[in-house]
Amino acid sequence: MAANPRKTTSRKTRSTVQENAPAEILTTCPTQAHWTEDHTSSLIKFLASHRSEAGDGMNFKIGVFQAAAAHFLEPPEGVLKEGWVPPVARDSCACKNKWAAIQKKCKIILDIKAQSGFSWDNEFGAGIDSTSEAVWAAYVKRCPDAAPFHNKGWPHFDKVDSLL
Repeated sequence: MAANPRKTTSRKTRSTVQENAPAEILTTCPTQAHWTEDHTSSLIKFLASHRSEAGDGMNFKIGVFQAAAAHFLEPPEGVLKEGWVPPVARDSCACKNKWAAIQKKCKIILDIKAQSGFSWDNEFGAGIDSTSEAVWAAYVKRCPDAAPFHNKGWPHFDKVDSLL
């Protein structure tokens, strides 16, 4: 009986995002914060205003994410501070993790746009129809994270793309 020359070892593998992300982005939060489109837009706008503090690849230091978390504790413009309670508390960890997710989403969309035959629309995504369905299905097999963008866009793409 011949022995199998390949060893089978059990080891944990890291995703491509984990391999490419800075260590400070990979911290885990004790709680998950719910992010609405308005909250996401607010975070992007805040980080854009602190663009000069970002390092390579728009990676911010913890101080910027702490300031972003404090920003979410402030009432919206035109609302009095007295009696205002933030709907959801966000900490710096939640802001870092959200920024990492935003960057990942933008990179997925850039990849979709780079594929020949695929268009991009912030409202309708890749705009897949019956003529491009087979090509899209093959693409999604290689890049499963792209699946949600079949016919659904992402309104923050242009802002984030200009940051990155």
